[in-house]
Amino acid sequence: MIIEVILRHYKTYHGINRIPISRDSNFITFIGDNGIGKSSIFEALDTLFNKREWNINLKALAGGGLTNRNEPYISCLFAIEKNKIKNEYINIFEQLDSIFRKEYKDYMECPQNSRH
Repeated sequence: MIIEVILRHYKTYHGINRIPISRDSNFITFIGDNGIGKSSIFEALDTLFNKREWNINLKALAGGGLTNRNEPYISCLFAIEKNKIKNEYINIFEQLDSIFRKEYKDYMECPQNSRH
């Protein structure tokens, strides 16, 4: 299950944006004014999973271009029920979880990334 989408410089989303999707729900909805990015969330998922063409945020392009430190991305946070993971893989997943949590913490503590 996807519980969060993280977009950076995609369509209407400038900078880093965390969009909660679902936690313990089988139904989700996005409500808001026209042009605020509801469809962009689904287009980003389509880009990610179906290799569609990227639609980079124009403000990010106009603001000096995109560098390695200012690269657009689409990321998803997935939740997997622990009881659905085979026992022989649990140790691997726990190690990966620890690595990802440390990398994310380090990334967020970097001064240029703390200004979402």
